[in-house]
Amino acid sequence: NCIFEGSAVSENGLKDLMLFVGENKTMYLKGSKEDMKKTSLDFNEQIALKDEDANILLIARDQNDVSSSYSFYLAK
Repeated sequence: NCIFEGSAVSENGLKDLMLFVGENKTMYLKGSKEDMKKTSLDFNEQIALKDEDANILLIARDQNDVSSSYSFYLAK
């Protein structure tokens, strides 16, 4: 297992944040209606890794539905 933590930031307010391990969505954070103007979402997710390499993808969308992604590859 490994822990993936950080913050997603947008000037326009964050709509949601998704974390994928391979093709599996392992985390979904949604900004609340009260936080529509919130410019960052913090995350801390423990990822259960199998005995194989993993492609990790983080996608963040702002209130204008503009998305940004960050990906990396973990080799065992």
